[in-house]
Amino acid sequence: NATPLDIPFTQNLGTLQGDTVLLLQVFLNVIVNAIHAVTKSQNETNKICISLEHDDRNVSVFIDDNGPGFHPNIKHQLFHQAYTSKNHGTGIGLLLCHTIMKRFGGDIKVNQSELGGARIELTFLIA
Repeated sequence: NATPLDIPFTQNLGTLQGDTVLLLQVFLNVIVNAIHAVTKSQNETNKICISLEHDDRNVSVFIDDNGPGFHPNIKHQLFHQAYTSKNHGTGIGLLLCHTIMKRFGGDIKVNQSELGGARIELTFLIA
């Protein structure tokens, strides 16, 4: 069962500050987490939407899904070592993403998505 992935990028926003391989790792981890979330949900259709906002200094990328989301009581634990909600997870994925984003002056936030699941916000500095 395929998961629709909607990515509406239409313009060149410049170069993001950071190491390409490490930033790719952040995207990969967050998108794979979203895929895992929607495939374990009981929704009739799975949806992941990637959108962005930008200004002169920053680009924010939003990854929204309609999976089960994060319980508000655990949001503060998500970026700590060894925290996982998966049966076979390592608990280092979001911690690694947080560390990489902070290393390059960016940020990662977790919120509730309008789709019903999680919304991950990645904010990057423009080099």
